[in-house]
Amino acid sequence: MEKLVHLDLLTYAGNLENLVDIQEDNRYHFVHGDIRDRELVNRLFDEYHFDTVVHFAVESHVDRSIVDPEIFLTTNVIGTQVLLDAAKSHWKIHPEDKYSREYKPDVRYLQVSTDEVYGALGKTGMFQETAPLSPNSPYSAAQTW
Repeated sequence: MEKLVHLDLLTYAGNLENLVDIQEDNRYHFVHGDIRDRELVNRLFDEYHFDTVVHFAVESHVDRSIVDPEIFLTTNVIGTQVLLDAAKSHWKIHPEDKYSREYKPDVRYLQVSTDEVYGALGKTGMFQETAPLSPNSPYSAAQTW
């Protein structure tokens, strides 16, 4: 690992104490910020020249999504779009050509989601990635992106 840059707004689920074991590692860099902040995300891409992005579901807790769906939709959908746009624009071989689909070799974007995008299982079973999407809450709907 060359460098790990961790962008987090530290809302209700964020806890820097979970990172005590790596916070002193000079390969780790924490950035307190919002994934929806396009300027910040682009500045991080410019500064660190990422070749890999691992994007975890940013807002979670199904019950909270039912009470306040807007934050889930803006963070999970718009935030994901901001990350995708930054990756695409920084990884394009011909960035001046908006129709170009040629990207630098060896770049990776990994979107981590939840099995809840497939709906409810019932008492037994297991979801497969090929199953149709059937979200049942604002949280799971925002993860289908």
